[in-house]
Amino acid sequence: MILCFEFSCSNDGAILAFFLDFWAKKSALKYSITKEQKYIKLYIEGDENELGKFSDEFISKVPSSIFIEETKVVLGEKLPINSEFEFNFSYKNITPYTLESGINEFGFTIDNELINRGIKDILDGKKFNYDGYEITKFDGFNADYLVPTNLKNAAKIFVCDEKSLIALASFEKPIMSLRVNAIYRTNHKDAPLYFDLRSAWDINIYEIAKGLNEKGVKFLAVKSSKSDMKISILDERILIINSGEFLDAKQREFINSFSDKNYALFGLCVSEFGLANSTITRVFLSKKNSDFIKVYKENDEFDMFKIELPKSFEEIWDKIAEFDGGDRLLANFQKENRLPQGKIDLPNNFYSLFMIIDKILGYNTQILSYARDYSGLKGVRIDFKMSGKSEFDWARAIRSTMSFKLAGADPKNISFGCLESLAFFLSDFGDILKDELGATNMIFSGALFENPVIANLALKFCNSNYQSRFSGCYPLEIS
Repeated sequence: MILCFEFSCSNDGAILAFFLDFWAKKSALKYSITKEQKYIKLYIEGDENELGKFSDEFISKVPSSIFIEETKVVLGEKLPINSEFEFNFSYKNITPYTLESGINEFGFTIDNELINRGIKDILDGKKFNYDGYEITKFDGFNADYLVPTNLKNAAKIFVCDEKSLIALASFEKPIMSLRVNAIYRTNHKDAPLYFDLRSAWDINIYEIAKGLNEKGVKFLAVKSSKSDMKISILDERILIINSGEFLDAKQREFINSFSDKNYALFGLCVSEFGLANSTITRVFLSKKNSDFIKVYKENDEFDMFKIELPKSFEEIWDKIAEFDGGDRLLANFQKENRLPQGKIDLPNNFYSLFMIIDKILGYNTQILSYARDYSGLKGVRIDFKMSGKSEFDWARAIRSTMSFKLAGADPKNISFGCLESLAFFLSDFGDILKDELGATNMIFSGALFENPVIANLALKFCNSNYQSRFSGCYPLEIS
């Protein structure tokens, strides 16, 4: 009798194949592991009792992964020839096996002396430095992210649904930006709307957290010098914001061989989707770099969009005054709001535009958090239009948000409206590029998309006449 365990993966599946191979070897049964496109399959042969034992005692030890999209078990006819895998990686991450044995499948073991020192230092109010991390007892949000000493503690501060908890407990132990719950924010006025959370990611951190939990410490604050994995859970999928260490050596080598690493990243995405001979729209919306929309057609590259932001607030007011009724808008706005003055030194991107709008409307850098916290179905429609064939009209967008504030629109409504209007703008732009250049595929990238509102809306609106997508395994941007 042969069982086939089939896994659909959004990445190359090599880490999953490693665990399947590790536990199939432990079982001493005959097996083979194959890779067919996005599917990793484990075929294992034995009698009914042996296969029942394998399912209960061995396959259950394979850790869950954020890259596994779907699983199923079917009967197989024969053991196929093994596919070739390169297991050229090693991770300290905690696994179900680690909790039983104190050692993970890669050979990393508990360090009791380090654990005892970590518990003592943190209880004494000291900073505990470990493998590139500075860990302290949580007493505020002056950290890169928080770690609950028991995953059940997460709900004391954060809103955690089932999908979030499953992702936090996965093998990759990603960082996630979660909403701080209303009860906690009521009792702690300085608490942010959203903050980053991660669960204990290796056996030593797990044991330190466990010991501190028994002493009444519920959360740890972590400052990291590493590029840790971070994700966002969208309506229909998981979005990789930062891959952390989960890029294999060949992928890192390929990326590092380019001076423009984000172009290399785009190349990996093109290969991931099998679009090498297609006409592709590349939408890159950053936080630190300039935004652009480009079309790649055969051997040509077309620059289709740019945004040139103002260099001062005075330039904004002069531009708005040129509109019909602009002087009246500025006069009315000044009756209840201060018009910011001075230079603007920000990258030319939509994120910077939102930060400018945030300052004008007095949102205290909360505009993107407000958008996430909005409970309505639709926001106000902001004027997102071009001023020429390829340049965005930032003055019209700013003027529109000011008008809505004067009309009494709620800050969360306006904030959500900014992102929704951007998504509609991208959708319309994609339609034009399909009609003019035959671009039937759109790939999104750039750090602005780490906000799940714009990521969800872009996927929702940009799929009517062409296919839009994010990578299933590569990061949004390399800064």
